[in-house]
Amino acid sequence: MSGAFSQVVSRDEISLSGAVWSPERYYPVGTLSLRLFELPNWTTATRPTTNLNPGRTGFNTDLGVQEQWNGTSWVSYLAGSATLTWPAAASAVVANGTYEIALSWPWQFGSIVSVVAKSTTGSFTAALEINGSAISGLGAIAVSSTQSTTAAGTNSIANGGNLTLVVSGASGSPTDATVQINYLRSAN
Repeated sequence: MSGAFSQVVSRDEISLSGAVWSPERYYPVGTLSLRLFELPNWTTATRPTTNLNPGRTGFNTDLGVQEQWNGTSWVSYLAGSATLTWPAAASAVVANGTYEIALSWPWQFGSIVSVVAKSTTGSFTAALEINGSAISGLGAIAVSSTQSTTAAGTNSIANGGNLTLVVSGASGSPTDATVQINYLRSAN
């Protein structure tokens, strides 16, 4: 068996044409063209808001992920989302200090997207940091016993990154406090 092929490659298109020869028959292959495409890019603030059909796909440069409109909301192609909750001991009294949440981020990348916090008694201020830098929108979350506080902000964290919670201004012996950190993460 032998064959002759020609190949044309450019940045935007791959073309392959040729023929396959066998003792019984000559098979023209024809031409196969594959058009390469790039996803549209946007930030969280500049996501498309009109002509949204389920399946519309793009790359969110703020989150560093591919996302798709599902007909109701934008869904990330990250492997999963989850929450981290601090502190582990329900009856612990919250004290000022810096607490390691993720000493070394185990996935290739991730995004911290929001925090929900509440205390049964007392109050304090919570701030999330990645590698010692405050996360935009999550740098001063007022936590009290009067209501749950929800704050949104987005910063990416890479493999090996350090996620910390900084507690300050603790007063009234805050107990039974919960800081729920919502995040997205890559598959690996």
